[in-house]
Amino acid sequence: MTGTAAQHFLLIKQGDHTPDGVRLNALQAAKALLGAGVWPLWTRTPCKLLVKAGDRVAIYLAGTNNQAVVATATVREKKLWTASMLRAYPLCLSGVPEQVLMLGDVVELKAPVRIADHLDRLDFIGANKAKWGVRLMGGMRSISVDDFQLLTSIGGQPHSAGSTGIAA
Repeated sequence: MTGTAAQHFLLIKQGDHTPDGVRLNALQAAKALLGAGVWPLWTRTPCKLLVKAGDRVAIYLAGTNNQAVVATATVREKKLWTASMLRAYPLCLSGVPEQVLMLGDVVELKAPVRIADHLDRLDFIGANKAKWGVRLMGGMRSISVDDFQLLTSIGGQPHSAGSTGIAA
C-alpha cells in the first residue's frame, strides 16, 4: 500500500453464470467473487488505473430487482490477470480480464442500501436524478468518502456473517 489516502469505489455486479453454465443472479455472482476474494477489471473498466491496495470498495448489485449496495471490501492487491487465475475464478468469463483486484476484509451489510432512496444526498449522481443509472455503467466508478459512508452505513452497522437482506 502506498502512503496516499485510501480512495473509494463502487464495484457493480450483474447476474452471471458459473463455469458449468448455471445462471446466478447479481447477489449470487457478487458473493461468488467476494468468496474467492477476486474482482476482474476489464480493458474498458473505468477507474481501473486509479484503484490501488488499501482502497475501499462497495459492492453494488445492478438490475431492476436490486439496485443496492450490499457489501464492502478492501483492495489487498491489484494484479495483472494470468491464465493460471482461471482455475480459481468462480464465474464464466466472457473475455479475458486485464487485471484483477484481490479483495479482503469483506463485510456484508446488515441491510441493503438502495441508491434510489438517497439520490439527493449522493454527490456522484449529479443533477439528472431521472437518469441516475447511467452513473453506474461500466462496472466500476470512483466515489467520495462521504458517498461511500452514506452507502455503507445506512440500515444498521455492517457485520461479517449472515444475509444481506436481498433474496439470493
